[in-house]
Amino acid sequence: IQFTGIFTTIATAFIAWTQMRKNEELAQSYALAAQELTFIYEQSRQIITEEQLSTYVANAEIAISREHTMWIARRS
Repeated sequence: IQFTGIFTTIATAFIAWTQMRKNEELAQSYALAAQELTFIYEQSRQIITEEQLSTYVANAEIAISREHTMWIARRS
């Protein structure tokens, strides 16, 4: 029996499964970010005052900053 071939096949399958999980997590993260940014965009239609604009910009910056921080953490 060639254990090298069996071991290589199992290792390759494990690596593929791990990469698939990473892609699923990334897709979920991007979907959540897209949903949040869509919500923020919808809020932009209700801005009337300068104070509302300031709050809107702060909320948008927080959402984008959060996603950017998570992106940096994933790359590390």
